[in-house]
Amino acid sequence: MVRFSSLFFSAAAVCVAVGNAASWTKESAFASALIGATMPDGKTAFVTGGSNGQGAECLKSTDSGVTWNPTAIGKCFMLLDAGSTSDTNVVINGLFGAQYTTDGNTFKGSIGGGGQGQSVEGFGKNNFGIAGAFGGGAGGVAISTNGGQSFKDFGVGAALDETHPVRYGAYPSETTWYVSAGAWPSNPSYGSDEKSLLIKQVSELVQIRQCRKTGKQFYKYIDPQELRANSNNITGYHSAIAKTTDGGKTFTKVFQKDNACMYFNDISCANENVCIAAAEGHNCATPGAHFYMTHDGGKTWNSTGSDAGGGAMGCKMVNEKEGWIAGGGANKIGLMEGRFFHTMDGGMTWEKEIVDGIISLGLDCGDADNCVATAVTNTQQATVAYYK
Repeated sequence: MVRFSSLFFSAAAVCVAVGNAASWTKESAFASALIGATMPDGKTAFVTGGSNGQGAECLKSTDSGVTWNPTAIGKCFMLLDAGSTSDTNVVINGLFGAQYTTDGNTFKGSIGGGGQGQSVEGFGKNNFGIAGAFGGGAGGVAISTNGGQSFKDFGVGAALDETHPVRYGAYPSETTWYVSAGAWPSNPSYGSDEKSLLIKQVSELVQIRQCRKTGKQFYKYIDPQELRANSNNITGYHSAIAKTTDGGKTFTKVFQKDNACMYFNDISCANENVCIAAAEGHNCATPGAHFYMTHDGGKTWNSTGSDAGGGAMGCKMVNEKEGWIAGGGANKIGLMEGRFFHTMDGGMTWEKEIVDGIISLGLDCGDADNCVATAVTNTQQATVAYYK
């Protein structure tokens, strides 16, 4: 069991919504790498990743992050994300495949849905979707209708191409699903080297690596200024969103923007019509994050917010009006600061709260007053931030 005696409140928290006493706090670093997060209710959370000496791990909290306990998982090198429909029905996905639990504590191997996806989400009563390299070409989603026991692949087909690979998925109903897609310019300067292996490129700036000498896993956060200094390639950004309304039989592209310094990370929907998508780009003259919203089922997408110089990884629509974007960047002295952007009016306006010392990654909310985000710290370790 991992236990924390205290929580550290950010001294730089700003712009908390009027009438809402909740705020974001960070916990002490307690893992090598944490990427995914799911919160089935206001108290329960699962976070996934990897830890030195243990390999992959899925940790569970039932007291809003005060204590964390390991769950029993099958063989896996690194767990990338988690999704849930209740505190007992959870699916985790890793580099060696997907796993599911029906008791919230012991995971079993799934059939299909393997280690090709970074994004897991539960929807409906007992359904799960994993987005990534499924179905060939640009990829697609793997869907389970039996609680994660087995998955079936649904490719996006001609809706997207290989320069717009599927990254994350949202499933507002049993038949209507969205996938976000995109790619950033390749940069050989940040591949595996003589000291460490590149295990997973989580985003353009965040990598999970393994030390060749010790076997230890760690984050590598690439400073955007360093990235631009090592490359003159300011093109090669691709972003798109595709949608199905027939349960994956056919997909239609509903958004595309290329060579504009942005690719998509997470996507989240309150219902079939209202969705948010988080985009970012860094190797360009005007780096930053962009928040896209649709209120008409994907017919139009509007950039309703941005963060100059920052990034945007996770997002969550709590309901039609309330949503979150999680990301971060460097402060004035070059240290990390987590940035959480909150809307209460469907994305028309955004308020920012800062938590020093982290860059936030995955994000989920159990309800309007309780959210959790995984994060990388200044010391290249992992922790979580809580909104409560």
